[in-house]
Amino acid sequence: MSDGAAGSQGALRLFSDPLEALPPAAVAPGITVVGSKTASGAAERILAELPPHEVFIELFAGGAGLTRRKRPCELTLLFEREPHQVRRLQRHFAGRSDVQIVLADSLSVLLPTRLPQGAVIYADPPYPLSTRRNRRYYVHDWADAEHERFLTWAAAVTVPMLISCYACQQYDRALSAWRRSEYFYMSRGGRRCEQLWCNFPPAQRRAEPHLAGEDYRARQRIKRKVARWRRRFLSCGPAERAAIMQALLAAE
Repeated sequence: MSDGAAGSQGALRLFSDPLEALPPAAVAPGITVVGSKTASGAAERILAELPPHEVFIELFAGGAGLTRRKRPCELTLLFEREPHQVRRLQRHFAGRSDVQIVLADSLSVLLPTRLPQGAVIYADPPYPLSTRRNRRYYVHDWADAEHERFLTWAAAVTVPMLISCYACQQYDRALSAWRRSEYFYMSRGGRRCEQLWCNFPPAQRRAEPHLAGEDYRARQRIKRKVARWRRRFLSCGPAERAAIMQALLAAE
């Protein structure tokens, strides 16, 4: 068994309490919410940063916008505290044996220093109060202390992790050593800018290479280039294609 496969099999034992101790139906095999990353341009920009992985973990699933748009992997864990939202996720991912939905506070049950190699974590926490236009968004809302708890947890993580949030001093200070980029998307209130923090350098290999490009226009330009080069490649004879493939693999 490969290291990645072993890590995935062990992922079901990453919790401080056994998974079976959760309430019945809290876990199920394999939706619009505040901050949903299904908004135009948001999911694509985040997914384009994902390195290759066997396990994908959304700490605060909400509508699980990224999981719904990304390519499946060996195991996906979706953590959500709101029972009503868990039921919606269960219906959406019914029949997906690779997706498990956990009704729990992810920071209480996941141990940041015991995550398997081959895992990637994505977190889209509640927007800090200082960044909001409307100050009441969430059933389980956070004050500054909860954000500090989350940022302390994130600092201990030893696998690739991505965090989305509006720019604010609390996150800028705590994540100053992380790589930061910006992405724009259309929200209900108009065009917004969010920060994406990553605790890893830009990956040479990506889990979603078809999403390369910083915005829609760049992604379309790359898509057209790929299609153009593919046509040219297929127009070559077998020997020429083999020579091109050998050269491309050597360039890697």
